[in-house]
Amino acid sequence: MHNFYLIRILLLLFTVTLLPQCQKNKIIPSKTQTSSAVVLRDGELYEISGDKVGSKITSADGNVKSYLMTSDRRYVAYSVFVGFYNVVGLDGPGDLRPVHHIIVMDLDRKKQLTEIKPQSENEPFIYADHWISNDELLLQEADGFVTGYNYIYRISNNELRIANSGIEEDLNSEATGS
Repeated sequence: MHNFYLIRILLLLFTVTLLPQCQKNKIIPSKTQTSSAVVLRDGELYEISGDKVGSKITSADGNVKSYLMTSDRRYVAYSVFVGFYNVVGLDGPGDLRPVHHIIVMDLDRKKQLTEIKPQSENEPFIYADHWISNDELLLQEADGFVTGYNYIYRISNNELRIANSGIEEDLNSEATGS
């Protein structure tokens, strides 16, 4: 009889603590989920469906270097090489490092939503870190030696905000040119 109560208590504990956590991390497809994904080939992104490579969805002259998709496969953020920046070191002339812009694209509509450029001349590098949700992309800025600000790009209202230390600053005009 004693084991019966112990099992019930353990089940209750699981239901209250672990089960909600499992459900929270479960990826649930949205109603707008596309049936395809993308693949990086020769510096461009292509749609794939099953085992077939479809049409090219970027026009970046072979300069796409990496990409991140949302879990519902509706949006993709990809890094495009745009040139070099001379990073001057403490011990003399610097070296050339590649500079990228981040493009966010709606895969359902095959439409570019925004191009995110580095926000500071002192920190000329920006990287897409990961999708926080299907609507929010975390980006990091760097100066070539250390990372700078973190930014969050929110698709639903096309905004870019600083995300460091609780500081939220509207950067829409600089990020999107609007």
